[in-house]
Amino acid sequence: WKPNAVSEKGAVGVMQLMPATAYRFGIRNRFRIDENIRAGIAYLAVLMAQFGRDLRLVAAAYYAGAKRIGKAGLNCDDPDVYRYVSAVQRAYRMQMKGAQ
Repeated sequence: WKPNAVSEKGAVGVMQLMPATAYRFGIRNRFRIDENIRAGIAYLAVLMAQFGRDLRLVAAAYYAGAKRIGKAGLNCDDPDVYRYVSAVQRAYRMQMKGAQ
């Protein structure tokens, strides 16, 4: 957990929120852990509804943007998107194994 993390593209906090996403969900301080997580969860819920609960598309959209993934789907030609989705899938599988 790195609540003060800032990406090269300007995403901030635990959930790595971009300014427009934080604004969309009424967040004033992206560095506040509670606000950051609340907005991140709300955004994930929107993406789950938009992408039919397909976790690969949700992860890709969270990373690269819903518009971009909405147009390209998983045919996006950015290798970073593939790496991110693969990492999320691995983490998800590990969590599911531990929950059994």
